[in-house]
Amino acid sequence: MRKATDTLYYGGADCFTAAQTNDVHSVLFLVPSEAARISEEYALGRKIPTQRVLVEAPSGLSHTVAASCLAALSILPTPTLIVCASGNRASALAAIAVGQRSGWGAQTTLEWALENRLPFLGTQGLRNWVVSMVEPAPLAAPMETRGLVFRQLFDAGSSTFTYLLGDPISGEAVLIDPVLGKVDRDLGLINELGLHLTMALNTHVHADHVSATSALKLKVPSCKSALAATSGGAADICLEDGDRLAFGGRSLTVIPTPGHTAGCVSFLLDTRKAVFTGDALLVRGCGRTDFQGGSASTLYTSIHTRIFTLPHDCIVFPGHDYNGHTSSTVGEEARLNPRLGVGRSQGDFVGIMAALQLARPVLMDVAVPANLWDGDAERAALVAAGVMEAGRGVPTQCARCNKAVEDGLKEAGVGAASGGAGAL
Repeated sequence: MRKATDTLYYGGADCFTAAQTNDVHSVLFLVPSEAARISEEYALGRKIPTQRVLVEAPSGLSHTVAASCLAALSILPTPTLIVCASGNRASALAAIAVGQRSGWGAQTTLEWALENRLPFLGTQGLRNWVVSMVEPAPLAAPMETRGLVFRQLFDAGSSTFTYLLGDPISGEAVLIDPVLGKVDRDLGLINELGLHLTMALNTHVHADHVSATSALKLKVPSCKSALAATSGGAADICLEDGDRLAFGGRSLTVIPTPGHTAGCVSFLLDTRKAVFTGDALLVRGCGRTDFQGGSASTLYTSIHTRIFTLPHDCIVFPGHDYNGHTSSTVGEEARLNPRLGVGRSQGDFVGIMAALQLARPVLMDVAVPANLWDGDAERAALVAAGVMEAGRGVPTQCARCNKAVEDGLKEAGVGAASGGAGAL
């Protein structure tokens, strides 16, 4: 028998003596192995509470089975011993229980399991089971009425997350923060899933990578681009506070969250169970505030008044991550974010951000001008060289964007010295 926590043990069918020595107060058997049945007779002989849940690998490794096991654990007196024939399934369930109780994601749970040498790590099917149960299951619970196609995609070069959301009934889909160089990947996935792209949304004018919006519009002419009206960029849709972006029967609501840049927005899913925060709020961090109208004071206000006021179980999907995280929750960040969480005043935050002294992003001179034009680097280069007038051939249906693009290009300028846009 091996210890997972002070209240949870796991083991194989040979752990009966150890169970008696350590005086566990209940046993959960993952039957139907013969060894487990024998061990149950032992437990019954000691007159301690027992529960049995059928867990057969690999077909039995489901969310339903895990939920049954966790329900059984919740009513058994502790310390509890989880038993299966080999101890592998028992150790996997122990990891699921510890991960869920601790509010950990998959990476942290697996790191804990590795540190404690849990044997399930040697079996891929059990690893997958654990990951599926502790990774925040975004959008799974709140989507039962109509469903939602959801994929979180990653660009390793810029550590950028792109999000695909689709309505499975109408087939309409949107991409959030697409990255140039990943167009074939994204459109290939959209086609495989039987969807069609209707909108490409950007949370802000990025400075660390070039957006794929323009390239997507060339391949999908019906696709519309969207940027905040305050961003100074060109787009088919200029986003304002409270705008509803519908794709089939699903929708996203625009929440302005300026501070990283003057034109940052977040997108709140119609269920209020998921929010896509771009660079404004990251997992245990936030975007820098020293470029493009950025303001630490403004960002603090944005996060505390527009994001931390959302339901605490609302899943936060960030625009970047550099530490292996994929998501968090509003409640987690409000408690644990070292820059913005509990105990940090606005003054504290302003001081933290001022002290960062971050290096300038490598691609800023290319990315900012290009992204003011929906990621059209060629058009931005022509404008910068004076070959094309800023207001000519703008790929937008929004007339007020034309002047904003011209002003934005002048302000950003090639070789601008305003600092970087990396999300650190």
